[in-house]
Amino acid sequence: MSLAEAVEKASNEFRKAQKELETLIQGKQQYLTQKHENDMVLQELKLLGDDAQVFKLVGPAMVKKDTKESITNVQTRLDLINRELERIEKRQGDVEKNVREAKDKVMQLQQIAEAQKQKKKSL
Repeated sequence: MSLAEAVEKASNEFRKAQKELETLIQGKQQYLTQKHENDMVLQELKLLGDDAQVFKLVGPAMVKKDTKESITNVQTRLDLINRELERIEKRQGDVEKNVREAKDKVMQLQQIAEAQKQKKKSL
């Protein structure tokens, strides 16, 4: 494999890792938004008394739900969101490491290529 091919391959790996990182960050932002919304819903539900009426929009209809059941559902949803956020953050750390390594490799190969150009010019 020539040096130019190695630089191209390393550049492609770098771009691929960057794209994956961007996708993870976007997903993380969506989950953070959902977490924030569900936290607010949970706070509001906890303020209600046991005799309060809670309704859930199901398609075009409003369906009456038990307050405790609604709190349990929101807490379950928050648990799922938090687990997914933890998974994304772990993966994000791995991908950030891959991005740094790929960037370093590209820079190293470019320096070698530049050194070879300079050597050829001096001959």
